[in-house]
Amino acid sequence: MLDIGRDAMTTALPEHVSIVSAMLRPGWPTSGRPTVYGLSSVPVAQPTTSAARPAPAAPASLARRFAALLVDWILCVMVASIFADPRRTGWIAPVVLLVEYTLFLGLFAQTPGMRLVRIRCVAVEDGGRLGLLRAALRGGLLCLLVPALIMKDQRGLHDRAAGSIVVSDS
Repeated sequence: MLDIGRDAMTTALPEHVSIVSAMLRPGWPTSGRPTVYGLSSVPVAQPTTSAARPAPAAPASLARRFAALLVDWILCVMVASIFADPRRTGWIAPVVLLVEYTLFLGLFAQTPGMRLVRIRCVAVEDGGRLGLLRAALRGGLLCLLVPALIMKDQRGLHDRAAGSIVVSDS
């Protein structure tokens, strides 16, 4: 680590910006300011403990999950028909479904079908979004269909592998 000292730090900043105003941000603690480079007035950011999200609710009903999947599948077939004939090129619709699930679940925690029937797919551990990688894993296993049919506690193998749960949107 390079120790540049107090003089080098103050000369690197413009004259109208002091070290304190450059480092002070709203929400920083005002107490417990340790000395940094001999300056006792420079605040050091303390890790904030954000309130953990509540645990996800009970799983959504199978009827709502199936309705959401049906809406998403119809949309995927419609989009796939733009690129190729889904009756002749059978792989195009599942690829569109995989892309849809990856983007929508990874970024928004809902596909258009899930939004219509008011359910969400969230991470089990914190109730947040899955992220693109886990959403792609979940979508890929859903395209295989068999993992989605093997269920325990209303969670298919695709949900268990991705660490996700489908809950009612409140």
